[in-house]
Amino acid sequence: MTVEEFEAVIMRAKALSKASGYGNVLGLKKRSYTKRVLKFWEDQEEMDLRKLWGKSTKEELEKKFGRTFIAIFHKGLELGLDREVYKKFSRKNKGNNASWNESDEVNLKNFHKQGMDISQIAAKLHKTVKQCQDKIKNLKTFGRW
Repeated sequence: MTVEEFEAVIMRAKALSKASGYGNVLGLKKRSYTKRVLKFWEDQEEMDLRKLWGKSTKEELEKKFGRTFIAIFHKGLELGLDREVYKKFSRKNKGNNASWNESDEVNLKNFHKQGMDISQIAAKLHKTVKQCQDKIKNLKTFGRW
């Protein structure tokens, strides 16, 4: 079937659905719950992303490209941009949502053994109280405490 024949079939089905009053003659599911519009990346946007990768804040990138940061991050990975740059970038800009490293774990153990309050520990490590509690539980569970 050629493209022209396929388009003709679609046009006939649309005309039939209007004339008959039955909305979905093709039997395709309608997604009325979402009005998301796919935005394709243009070449200029890709070049801009390469230049700004790891140099701009999350908010600046979202404003510049008009997309969520997750979409921007996935496009960066698709373009082959370094994932580690993003990890450093996210630690610098996200603060308490950063991943744990060895020195954080050592400090957590020391502060906890000194009897410091969990909220003080969280403030010193730039983490949330929940993150500290979860990390303590995780370390104890796997015998690394």
